[in-house]
Formats: sequence, structure tokens, C-alpha cells
Amino acid sequence: MSLAKPRLLKRWVALSLLPAMVLCSCSIIGLIIGATSDARQPKAMTVPGWKVDTLKVGAKVEVLLRDGRTMNGKFKGIKPMPFNQYVTLHNEAKAQLPEGMYLPNPTDTLVMTFAARKPQESEVTVTGQLAAFVRDSVRIGQNVAGKARIVAWPLSELIRMSGHRGNEITGETVRRLINDGTIPVRSSLAILAKSEQKLIPTNQVQQVHQLAGKKEGVLVGFLLGAAIDAAVLVYVMSQPLFDSDDCNSSGTDNQSCPFVYSFDGKQYVRDSETFGGAIFRAAQRTDLDNLDHLTEVNGGYRIKITNELPETQFVDELRLLVVDHPRDTRVVPSFAGRIHTLTAPQPPNKATSYRGDEVQNLITDKNDHVWVSNPFGRDPEDKSQARDGLLLEFPRPAETNSAKLCCNLQNTLWASYLQGQLLALHGRELPDWYALMNSSPEARAALFQAMVREGMLRVQVWNGQNWQEAGFFWEVGPSVPKDQVLWLDLSNIPGGTLQVKLESTAGFWMINSVAIDYSPEAELIVTELLPQQARDQLGQDQREILTNNDARYYVMPAVDDWAELVFAAPPARPGYQRSILLKSSGYYEIHVTAAGEPQRELVAQLMTEPGAYGQYTLRLLNQHLAELPTKVE
Repeated sequence: MSLAKPRLLKRWVALSLLPAMVLCSCSIIGLIIGATSDARQPKAMTVPGWKVDTLKVGAKVEVLLRDGRTMNGKFKGIKPMPFNQYVTLHNEAKAQLPEGMYLPNPTDTLVMTFAARKPQESEVTVTGQLAAFVRDSVRIGQNVAGKARIVAWPLSELIRMSGHRGNEITGETVRRLINDGTIPVRSSLAILAKSEQKLIPTNQVQQVHQLAGKKEGVLVGFLLGAAIDAAVLVYVMSQPLFDSDDCNSSGTDNQSCPFVYSFDGKQYVRDSETFGGAIFRAAQRTDLDNLDHLTEVNGGYRIKITNELPETQFVDELRLLVVDHPRDTRVVPSFAGRIHTLTAPQPPNKATSYRGDEVQNLITDKNDHVWVSNPFGRDPEDKSQARDGLLLEFPRPAETNSAKLCCNLQNTLWASYLQGQLLALHGRELPDWYALMNSSPEARAALFQAMVREGMLRVQVWNGQNWQEAGFFWEVGPSVPKDQVLWLDLSNIPGGTLQVKLESTAGFWMINSVAIDYSPEAELIVTELLPQQARDQLGQDQREILTNNDARYYVMPAVDDWAELVFAAPPARPGYQRSILLKSSGYYEIHVTAAGEPQRELVAQLMTEPGAYGQYTLRLLNQHLAELPTKVE
């Protein structure tokens, strides 16, 4: 299996959003491609703790810590904490560790064992004084040829650290303690607050919101510089941070689905990714999606559907649903194809990540603050570390037997990239696999079950004794965050508090907001609109093909293929509020080179063994990281 190309590794970007993904390779994540002439003024954006290198020095920032506290001030850069201060924090953290757990002190003389870098070596042993832990390396003081010097070794390669009294701590434990913020790192976020500089260990930072300057400086290629530290990682988040042009390439690069743009009266705005996950003909499905930017202009609505990725899009039908609903309500679709109304949505009164971070501030509102699942610093051999998610608590009124769980969410670029990577495992047998999927209901059912188990955002509710399956949120793509509703049956769920768990493979999802709504469904008036015009980039009329769901497709085989559609808007209804939804049907085929020997055993394991796919993705990520050159801070 071929790995991602080097440039692909520079795409893992974290969306404006992102919580702390701290550990390995953070020091390479701050690569900025360039800036326009007015980029001296900072641009409003939100970055995770592991991406603070991209902040503009001098910008006003709001820092959200992992324990839920916030700090405000001016960002002064990433600086090493004074050694005495670092030692104090280290010792305070050490005192809180479980009894019997060994953790060396700075200046302790140790024997440190690292993974081999050369084929003829099994391990590498280094003796010296522990100088400090930083974001992605351990610093060691050594005497070489009579001269003292500090050397850096990647934390990802640390196997164990042993003291002279026989005490030992594994590299995995050190990484875990750093990754969850239990012990500090010397690399610090410098904040100037009220004329006082404060240094915050970077692994204790959840995310940082950078406020805009007086001018709108635009960083070209903002967040291209790092890669999922290695693999195109998570689209970490939102479209504003990613430009679709960066994804236009061949091979197993980022994968998605057709993009739909809405005309807002001035310009086309990307508003939807449609029928995500429908990657072969028999997987075709109908999708509903809110078009939040679509505006009536001269009595009509205009949308554009585009192909901007190395895929072939097969679009069967495109319609608009004009939904008139009572004022002070929202309408949101579900994966099942229903349109739900939200009258009194409530955010969770408690929200924690699997790693214990308080994340309520990240998911209360639809804004720049977003929770992103962090795949870094995890042991692929431990299946429990391959899963990630949120634990939520909501108040529950008495005598409520159902609820609507509404999430504004998005997939990561890492998840998108892995879609093509998984297809590549079939090698030269990929056409045979497609034929099987298109002809066998049993094979499709098995694939669907595996996709839900490993890749979708599964939802569970606490019934007083255990976690009970309640459904899932289907793949929505990495380019545009979507509102989706999941209806919950609470008839056998006791208590005045509703506890909900959201879970998937680590590194696959970004969540902007979560809310629960117990209100009954409001009455809706839904009008379906067929396109009055539908012309592609060559001026050809595609209206007849796109009008009906009849297996006649408007085919977009090349990047830059597009079609523009015009719909006549019905008269407004007095007393109602109006929302527009896209109704689309189709599928897409990812451009993957069908070559090489098929990895049948691996594919079978990933499809049938729970958790194996998550372990595979972590191994792949770690493999990418190991191939990156070590960068000394």
C-alpha cells in the first residue's frame, strides 16, 4: 500500500475549532505558506492547542484551558518556560500522580531507550540528564567531548526511561501524561495580560480564539502547513480554513462528494456537500440539507453544483424544498429523510471529552469554537484508545418520552483521506469489489454495518444501568458543517437528567454545537421545486436529467465540471418563517489507481473486527509521523 504523498501530509489542518491535540509533531504544524500585503493585521480564527504556532504575534486572544478556565491578553509567541518555574510545575504535577507511579525529575540522570532508526539496530540507548519535556520531544543533557550540550529525541520514539534505582516509566505512559495535560511541558504559550506575561504549557491549552485586527489580513494557505502531521489529517474543520483547490489532485487524496453553492444575492457561497459516503452506484441515496445562504433574488433561487475533487459525480436528481414553518422555530433534517422542527433547543449543562477535558464552551453555540477529535498520542495496540467522543448531560423535563438531538458537525480531512486509502487496499481487485457491492445486498449490508460501527458518530443514552444504542449521525463530509437531527426514544430512560454519549473512531469528527429539544413537531408547509433551468459549464441543458430520480445521471467526471440551476420561488406565506432545503440524489466514484496486490486479510479484518479499523488508522498516522524529519524547536 502506498502512503500519502509528502504534500498530502501538509494538509491536516485543524479547523477553526479545535481543541487540544497536543503531542507529537506539533512543532512542524506552524508552517504558513504566505501572506498577502495586508497580513500584518491578524485575522479572526480559532485554533487548537497543538496549532498555536499559527497565531499572529501581537494579536488579542482568548485562551480556553483544558480545565475550562479562560485567559485573555496579547499573544507573544511560543517561549520556553523558565527552568525553575517548569520544575515547580513538574513537581506539583508529580505529587498528584497515583501512588507507585514513577516519574523522573528534571536533572535526574537516566538511561533512556528509543526506537531504532537504522535497520541493523534494535533499540537506541541514551544516557544523560533529563532536561525537560517539550511538545514533541524529550530534551537530554549530555557531556560530549568535554562539552555540555542538549539533544532532543522525539517523544514518539521513546520506549522507556530508567533511573539508577531501578525505577522505570514507559514511553507510552509519558506520552499519555503529556497528551492529557497531567504533567506540563516547557514549551509555553506566552500571553501578555495587564502588563504581566503569563506562560501556559501548550499541552494545557484547549484552543485559542484570535480576534481580528483593524484590517482584514488574509494568510494565504493558512493551515496548510502541517499535516495531520502526517496525513492530511482532519479537515480539522471548517471550510474557511480550507480551500478546495488544495484538494484537487489525483491518487488517494482527500475525498468528499459534490459541492453545492447557494447564491446569496451577491455571490455563490459553498452551502452543502451532498450524499456523502455514497461511493458506488448501489450506495446511491437521497440527501436533505439546509441551504442557509440561499436568498431569493428577482423571484428565484440559484444554486450551483460542482466537482472539485479527483472523483466522478453521478447526480440523479436536484430539487429544492421550500419549508414554511411557524416563527421562532428551526427546521433541521435527519439522515432518515425527515424534516424536524426545533422550538426550544437546550445546550448540555455538562460536556466532557473521553480524555476528561471540559468542552461545554466549545459546543454550546454555532461559532468559531469547535470540538475536534484528537488522534495524536494514542497507542494503536490499545483498542480503547482508537475510540473518542463526548459525554453529555442535559436537563430533562418530567414526562418526556422522546427528544430531538441536534448537532452541527463535520467530518475531518483525515476521515476523508482514509476513504480513498481504504479503497486502495483492494489493489488490482478494486473493480471486482465494486461489482460485488453493486450486485450483492448481503455484501452491502455488511459494509454498511462496518461503516456505522467504525466511522459514523454513534449515539448512546444511559438507561440507569448501561449505555443503550440510540442511533447515529451519518457522514456529512469535511467541507461544510451540517445541522442534523437524531430522534431519541426515551420511553425506557429514567430520571430527570438525560445522559448522552457521542462516539466514533478517533480523529474522524468535529462538533460545533449540540442541543436537545423536547418540543412536539410543528406543522410544516413543504413545497417541492423543480429546476426551471439547469445548464452545465458548456451551456448544455441538463434540466430533464436532473428533474427525476430515475437512474439517468448528470455525470461530472472532471474537476471544474459544474452546472447552474434556477428555481422559481413561491409567494411568501404571511405569518410563517421560510427555510430552504436541498433534496439531492446520486453517488460518486473516487479516483483510485487499481494497482498492486490486494490486501485481502487486512480488508477482511477491518470490516469484521470491531475496533480494528481504528487501530489501523492510528498505525497509519504514526507511520506518517515517523517518516517526517525531526525538527528541533
